Amino acid sequence: MCNAIYFQHKFIEWTSGNDDIDKFIQDTQLSSHDDVEKAIELIPYDRFYDKMHVAKDKFSKVYRAKWIDGNINNWDNENQNWKRKGYNMFVTLKTSKNIIIEIENEINRVYGITQHPNTKNYIMVLNYKYWTSGNNDIDKFIQNTQLSSHDNVEKVLEWIPYHRFYDIKYITKDESYRANWVDGNISHWDNENQNWKRKSHYMFVTLKSLLSNTKNITNEIENEINRPYGITQDPKTKNYMIVFNDICEKCNKLCSSIHFQRNFKNWTSGNNEIDKFIQDTQLSAHDDAKTALEWIPYDRFYNIKCITQGGFDKSLNTLKNITIEIENEINGPYGITQDPETNNYMIVFNEICEKCSKVCNSIHFQRNFESWTSGNDDIDKFIQETQLSTHDNAKTALEWIPYDRLYGIEYIGKYEFGEVYIANWIDGNIFYWDNENQNWNRYNCNMFVNLKSLNTPTNFISGFTNKNPKTKNYMIIWDNVCEKCNYKCYAIYFQRNFKNWTSDNDNIDKFIKNTQLSEHTYYGTIENVLEWIPYDRFYDIKYIAEDEFGKVYRANWIDGNITNWNSKNQNWKRKDYNMFVNLKSLNAPKNVTIEIENKV
Repeated sequence: MCNAIYFQHKFIEWTSGNDDIDKFIQDTQLSSHDDVEKAIELIPYDRFYDKMHVAKDKFSKVYRAKWIDGNINNWDNENQNWKRKGYNMFVTLKTSKNIIIEIENEINRVYGITQHPNTKNYIMVLNYKYWTSGNNDIDKFIQNTQLSSHDNVEKVLEWIPYHRFYDIKYITKDESYRANWVDGNISHWDNENQNWKRKSHYMFVTLKSLLSNTKNITNEIENEINRPYGITQDPKTKNYMIVFNDICEKCNKLCSSIHFQRNFKNWTSGNNEIDKFIQDTQLSAHDDAKTALEWIPYDRFYNIKCITQGGFDKSLNTLKNITIEIENEINGPYGITQDPETNNYMIVFNEICEKCSKVCNSIHFQRNFESWTSGNDDIDKFIQETQLSTHDNAKTALEWIPYDRLYGIEYIGKYEFGEVYIANWIDGNIFYWDNENQNWNRYNCNMFVNLKSLNTPTNFISGFTNKNPKTKNYMIIWDNVCEKCNYKCYAIYFQRNFKNWTSDNDNIDKFIKNTQLSEHTYYGTIENVLEWIPYDRFYDIKYIAEDEFGKVYRANWIDGNITNWNSKNQNWKRKDYNMFVNLKSLNAPKNVTIEIENKV
């Protein structure tokens, strides 16, 4: 027995009160031999609840409702009745004047027919599709795109309720609007939540009215270069509108001009010509946003200071003047602003070097001129001139160094121009400009430098200038390099440490220092240098022999011998920690030179 027989057995149990409808229902049931979905049934109206009106056109009304029983699934032999699924399922109820013809033309699955008890109107019971545009042609068009989207969801259109858009603004004469779409477009199916996953929530879209008959909707969409997301309807005008991706017609993508255009509503200069001028630069900045101007509120600037003044009042209150000003400027303009006190419009230019056509070192130095002074105009001017000429190499510039940035200041000698001191400079010298931190990057922190007094400041030639707060003498700060080598050789590093040790014997001190001052290399291993080694740096000292000059001992030296200078740690690098050494007594310290020279 097939489905048709089971249906036929129940013909006597129901009637719609209309012979044509009864026959139509029975015919569908008698043809459903192996496929129960081909059959429709008569459904009592009281089996529906939570009915809600969702759409209307000139031919019918559409409602959403819940169906208590759910649709027929298969025959239950045990209970001799139809087994059902989808209890309390959503269905669509659609009124119709020609219900049989409508059912034959319906692309959605029809579950059955019911009748309103008051109006006596027959109603189709359809698979609930969650949406309808209220227009069969549009519904069918949308559904066809969805049914053909087997692997590519981007080809799909959807019905988008108008209330899912906000900030809807008219933008062109062809009845186009820009809006934000709350939900964003479909991305892929979410199996876990059994719904579409979306992306780009609150995205910008373009709404374009369907100017032709809705039957020509295919032509409307095919003639558009922008990707269509769906169709909506303005509830006031009843106009259907295609929802497009808001992209640039020239670039066929979301370029800079679109991002600028979306922000037009958020600013104004208060002058229509200036607004249009700025907007035109933004609309033409497809690939390079840096070519666009922007309106910059005056309160976004601070530390505003007059740097030049012409012989006439230069007004920018007309578009003509603004265009001329910008075209004649070599510096890249950023935008336009307005002084709220004078109401004058002002062009905002990039502060770049006229020689380099970029923000070079001289500009960074120049911006800081107001932050320092030596208290002497000649010295200030001299330092500034060295800074203004350092376009590519900041290391060639001088700077004003506050005296309190130096420590460990010690007198080392007197020369024809004045006294010389050695000191440590906390900050170290300028290396390059750090764009991220907007400051100079320095190296050699706590570096050694030489200070030379300037008895006549106007006669100095080069160097870093400083002022001793006690003597009020200006001092040049030189890099502490070897006069023989003209760089920092090992002799300089040894010399810097002279103050930190003594043997308490002038002859021995001088002898050790001379060996250190003669070590002018700056790389490789040190071999011929002596150093003063405190006795407590030895352990396990043991007597082993005695010769004509004195006793000899063996010991372990904790530190090991010097190999080379460690620039990172600013100290000597050593090897052979806890090494074995021999200690030989010096009975006559004056003979130390002979002793060492005679030793292999």
